[in-house]
Amino acid sequence: PRLLLRRRLSFCPERQPLPAYFPLLLDSSDSSVHYDRTIKLALYARAGLPRYWIIDVKDRSVTEFTQPWQAGYRSERRLRQGDRLALGEAGSPLEGLTIDVAELIS
Repeated sequence: PRLLLRRRLSFCPERQPLPAYFPLLLDSSDSSVHYDRTIKLALYARAGLPRYWIIDVKDRSVTEFTQPWQAGYRSERRLRQGDRLALGEAGSPLEGLTIDVAELIS
């Protein structure tokens, strides 16, 4: 399953929304973690999607990727139960909102 958060397209001056209009892409993986961490990650980074989360159901963790560049992300961090994730970065419509990792992995 995949979840893509996007800003309202009425705020998008272009006909085709740019990656910046999609502040977060989230994939939930049980058997496709390798594919998500390689093929999909490279595609999303090249497209400029600012944040990508992979929920690893078997490992009970969430890996957050930020700062896209070329075929990857400059920043990667793995979080587990007890950690919180920010939904938005500074200046984002989601700024200040967080979610408990336990809610994502349960």
